[in-house]
Amino acid sequence: MKILKYLSWLLMTLIVFCACVYCGVSSLWDGVDIALILSHYQLVLSCPLMPYWKEILLGCVIFLLITFLLCRYWKIAFPLMLIGCITLFFINYHPSPKEENVSLFKKEYVIPHVIFPKGQKKKNIIVISLESIEDLFTWSDVTGGENLIPKLTELKKEGIVFDGYYNLQIMVPTIPAFIAMNCGIPRGTSIWKIFANLFKTKEYGGYPNAFCLSDLLAQYGWETYFIMGAKCTDEGNDKFLERHPMSVSVGKKELEKLGYLQKDSGYRIPDSELIRFIKETLNKKRTDAPFFVYFITGNSHAPKEFVAEAFCEKKYGDGRDAIKCLDKQIFDFVRWCQKQPWYQNTIIYLVGDHLSWGLDKTEIFRVKNAKKYPRRQIYNLVLDGSNPLNKGVIKKEFTQVDFAPTILESAGFKLLPRKWGIGVSLWSDEPTLVEQLGAKKFEQELEASQKDYFDMIYGKQYEVSEDH
Repeated sequence: MKILKYLSWLLMTLIVFCACVYCGVSSLWDGVDIALILSHYQLVLSCPLMPYWKEILLGCVIFLLITFLLCRYWKIAFPLMLIGCITLFFINYHPSPKEENVSLFKKEYVIPHVIFPKGQKKKNIIVISLESIEDLFTWSDVTGGENLIPKLTELKKEGIVFDGYYNLQIMVPTIPAFIAMNCGIPRGTSIWKIFANLFKTKEYGGYPNAFCLSDLLAQYGWETYFIMGAKCTDEGNDKFLERHPMSVSVGKKELEKLGYLQKDSGYRIPDSELIRFIKETLNKKRTDAPFFVYFITGNSHAPKEFVAEAFCEKKYGDGRDAIKCLDKQIFDFVRWCQKQPWYQNTIIYLVGDHLSWGLDKTEIFRVKNAKKYPRRQIYNLVLDGSNPLNKGVIKKEFTQVDFAPTILESAGFKLLPRKWGIGVSLWSDEPTLVEQLGAKKFEQELEASQKDYFDMIYGKQYEVSEDH
C-alpha cells in the first residue's frame, strides 16, 4: 500500500507540473517583471530555465501541496488532483480557428526584392548603439537635479526623431538588440535561448541562414565595421560574427592587441578608446568605398558598470557622471564627423539599445517618480548629412527590428515590400507589427513562433538583385 501511495504521489506531481508548463499558467503572472527585478543578477538570468521561472515556481508550490494532501488524505487527494488537472487544461486551452494557426514568423518574415537604382550614390552609415540611454535621463525629478544628456537632447533639433520606441524583453540586452537592428529578427524565442545556452557550438549559433543588412551592404561594396569595448564573445556574438563577417570586427581582445587600452579598463575598453579607434580607422581609409560602422558604447551600462573616465567631470560621484560624460563624448564625436569631407554623404543613427536596467538598485535615481510619465522611451535620432534640413518628429510605434529596413533605405536601397525580416521601414506609411498587434501581443506571438523561427534560421536561402 505504501509503495502504491508513493508511486501515485510521484505520478500526479509529474502530471500536474507538466500541465502547468503546457497550459501556460504564466499568463496569470503577466504583471510581474522578473527581468527588471533580477536584472543585476546576470548569473541567474543566464540560466537556461529562466524563461520558465513562473511555471517552475508554481510547480514547486503544487508539489508541496500534493505532498501534504497525500500524507494526510491520500485516498481523496488522488481523484481531486486528477479533476483539478483536467480542469486546469480546459481553463487554459483556447483553440484558435484553423485559419489563424499560422505563426507570426511564417506570416510576416520576409527578405524583400532589393534594388539599388543605377546612378544612386551609396551613402555611408554610422550606427551608434548608446548603452541604456533613454529619455528618462532628461527628467530632473528622476535624476535628482538636471538633464543628464543635454547635448544629445540638443542634437535632436538637428535631425529626425521617431517617437514610440518600445522596449521588448525578447530583443534585449545589447547583443540581441544589435542582431534585431541588423537582421530584422529578435535574438530568439525562449526555447531558442535554452538551446543556445545548452549547446554552445557553431551549429547552434550564428543564425547561419539569416540574411542581415551587413551581409547585403558587403555584397554591394560597403566596407563594414563592428566595434565594441567588451569581448566579442559576449552573449555568443562571436558565433554571429563568424557567420556574418564584417570587414573589421573588434572587441576588447582585439583592441588590446592594437594598443587601445587604459589602466584598469576592467570588463571593457572605455568608450574614449573606441572613439579614437574609429577616428583613426576612418582617417586611414584609402578607398572611396562607402562604409557601414556599428559602434556599441559601454560606459553607461547600468546598474553596476557605470564608467566615468578620468577626464570626466565628477559632479555626483556616481553613475550620473558616466552618463553626462558619454553625452559629451558622443556629441563631440558627431561634431567631428560633421567636419569630415565624407559627412555630406553620411547618415548617423544614434540609437539606445534598450531601457536602462536595474536603476532602482543603484540608489541614484528616483525611479518612483518615473511613474508620473506615460511611458519610458529609448533615445533615438537620425542625422542626415546629405540633407541637413531633414528634421522633425515622426510618431511611429516600433521596436529594434524596424531599424534594419529603415537603415537600408537610408543607404539608398529600394525594398519591395518596404520590410526586412519582421521589421517595417520607419520611412514608410505601413504600420509596424507593434502598431498592428500592440506590444504585449506582439511579444507573445514571437514566443509562439519558435518552430518557424528554427525553420527560418536553418532552412531558407535568399537572393537579392540589382537594377541595371
